[in-house]
Amino acid sequence: NWGIYHSAGFSPKMSFEDLQKQLELFRRYGIRGIYTCGFGELPGLEGAAYFIWNRLQLEPKTKIRDLLKLYCQKSYGPGAAAAEKFYTLIDRQLKKFPHLLEAFDQPGQIGRETPSSLLMKRYPPRIIRELEQLLSAIEEKSGKITAVKILKIELACLKHTMAVISAYNTFF
Repeated sequence: NWGIYHSAGFSPKMSFEDLQKQLELFRRYGIRGIYTCGFGELPGLEGAAYFIWNRLQLEPKTKIRDLLKLYCQKSYGPGAAAAEKFYTLIDRQLKKFPHLLEAFDQPGQIGRETPSSLLMKRYPPRIIRELEQLLSAIEEKSGKITAVKILKIELACLKHTMAVISAYNTFF
């Protein structure tokens, strides 16, 4: 998940379901603690994933949907409903194209996609626009709180990354 530079770069890496499966694998093999070097480089775009992953370590039977709802309520207050849609959209895109680069359960596996082709599949212009609309709805309800500011910066970075990839693909 985190702690190494993934081919997906500074973009969300694993679906909520994959995070849950990873923790189930850890429990099956008796792993009780994890050193998370480099953890937390995307507190906006991956904030819900960090929260869900950590809470599932403590409460493995908790439903992901309940954890997402709690995270959004605590982080975005009145904008929680839009935030749930935002993170659900990211999660849906991650589920559409699982393990095309790295798989947490098969380290060292050579991926079938280039980083740019994976990102173009996960975040085409239509998805970026939808994320921007949801972020606007979050900001409208929540105001300019820190969580919204961070999310805006990270989404802008993802949008610019996608624009660069698109421009590159136009010429090459």
